[in-house]
Amino acid sequence: MSNKVLVSVYDKVAGLYSPVMTEVNTDSAIRNFKLGAKQNAQISACPQDYELHLICSMDDETGLVFRSTEEQSAPICLFKAVDLFSAE
Repeated sequence: MSNKVLVSVYDKVAGLYSPVMTEVNTDSAIRNFKLGAKQNAQISACPQDYELHLICSMDDETGLVFRSTEEQSAPICLFKAVDLFSAE
């Protein structure tokens, strides 16, 4: 079994999630979000409005999706864009 994570960028102002992206694990998802956020004019301009959320996990052999943890009942915030830009 090979598990992947499904993540999405949450726009706090719009109250909407972006289309779901598949990543190998949460660490690579955070890294890719950081790289993408620096190149995205909208996120760079208003980083306080955007967060990377873990939606669920997926077995890429069966296609089944499941909670990433037993306690998960909603998406989990993995990283806030504002933390990336405030560190500079």
